Amino acid sequence: MKELDKLLGGIREHAYILFHEEDPRSLGRELVFRFIRYKLENDNLMGIFNISYSLPFLLEVMCKNGIDADSYLDSLNLAIVDTFGSFYGPRIRRRGVWYLPGSPSYELLSRKYAEVVRAHKELWAEKGMFSGRELWGVAVDVSEYIRIFGRPIH
Repeated sequence: MKELDKLLGGIREHAYILFHEEDPRSLGRELVFRFIRYKLENDNLMGIFNISYSLPFLLEVMCKNGIDADSYLDSLNLAIVDTFGSFYGPRIRRRGVWYLPGSPSYELLSRKYAEVVRAHKELWAEKGMFSGRELWGVAVDVSEYIRIFGRPIH
């Protein structure tokens, strides 16, 4: 990740990086999972907004990328906001995995995200986990639905 940081001119607070993988050979998704692994291995806090995978598939992809998601979820260093599961299911009850409260609706998505993020940050604060750690957030979104499911019917 040092090479990536150098290429980007360093990571600044409140900065955003978008990896777009139009072509799988660009390795955008692989870079994202390497970033997640690197930050977790260095004892940082990571929040993942899972938008496009079922949770079991996301955990499998993380494992294939060398991320021991179970250990990081158990230690609370990793929090997963399972947007996909909130809308489509299944909802898997597991430490470190959060679902949007109430009935899912795109109109209230920002408020529901804020509620879940606040709840987990309160848990991190209660456990004294912020000291000496960086806090990172990643949105894992696969925009391949049109290719997988076809174009929506209007």
